[in-house]
Amino acid sequence: MSELRALEALQALHGELVAVRQHRYEGLQALEELLDSQADAFRKLLDKPPRNSANRAALGTGKVRIGEDEYAINDDFVNDCLKVADDLDLDELEAARILLDCDAEGDPETQSRPLWECAVIRFHQERRYLLDCMRLCVEIAADDELEPGLQDAFGAVAEDKVFGIPPPGSRPEAAGRKVVPRCMEAMQNVRSMLQSMMEKAAARNVLQQGNLVKALANQETFGFSRSSLVEQHECLATILHAAVEKRHATVNDFQDFLKVLKRVDKYDHFLGMS
Repeated sequence: MSELRALEALQALHGELVAVRQHRYEGLQALEELLDSQADAFRKLLDKPPRNSANRAALGTGKVRIGEDEYAINDDFVNDCLKVADDLDLDELEAARILLDCDAEGDPETQSRPLWECAVIRFHQERRYLLDCMRLCVEIAADDELEPGLQDAFGAVAEDKVFGIPPPGSRPEAAGRKVVPRCMEAMQNVRSMLQSMMEKAAARNVLQQGNLVKALANQETFGFSRSSLVEQHECLATILHAAVEKRHATVNDFQDFLKVLKRVDKYDHFLGMS
C-alpha cells in the first residue's frame, strides 16, 4: 500500500470502517493495514503539541525538516506557518507538515482559499476523521448483527486501540493514561479551542468591518471549524460513554466528572451529546 498523507490515510480507514458498519465489507486486509498505520494516532487521541520557540526560530533558516525529508521554504510559507501556529496554538513543525500536505494535495486550488486557511481546515478534518474512526470501531464491536468472529476481532481492536487495554498475554508496558480521563481532558480541550476561536473571530471581525469579502471568507472558515469542533466533542462523548459501559471508569473518574459539571456554564449543552 502506497504511503498516504495523514488526512488521506484517515479518510481511507474511515471508508473501510463505514463499509464494515453497513455490513458491505469484502476483504479485510486493507482495513487491518490501515488500522495498524493509525495505532499511534489512536494512542495520542487529540494530543496537540503547542507552539515551540525553538521550532519557530528554526523556520528562519529557510529549511524545514518533516520526518526524514527536508524542504526549502520561502517567506510566504513561513508567514503562513506562523499564522496556523498562532491560530491553533500548534507546534510550528506540525503546522508546516499540514501546510505541505495542503500544498501537495492542491487544497488551495480546490477550496479557493489561502494556504493557511486550508491548513486550519485540514487540521480539524484530521482530528474529526480520527475520532470518527475510533467511534466506528466501538460501534462495530457492539454490533450483534455482525458475524461473531468479526465482532470479536473488533472487540479486541476497540479494547486495544481505542480504550488502551492490552490484550491478554501481551508483554506488560509502561502504564499509560486511562481512556476516561483522557477523553474528559480532550473534551475540555475542544471546548477551550472553541472558546479561543470565538474570541479571535470576534476580534478579527472588528478589524475587518471595512472588508466584506475577507470577513465573509473568514466567517466560512470559522463556521467549518466550529462545526468540526462540535462533531469532535460528540465523538469523544460517544467513546467516553462506551468506555464507562465497558467498566473502564473508576470512582475518581466520576468524581472528576462531577467537578467538571460544576464548572461548566457556556457549553453545558455539550454534555448531552453522548
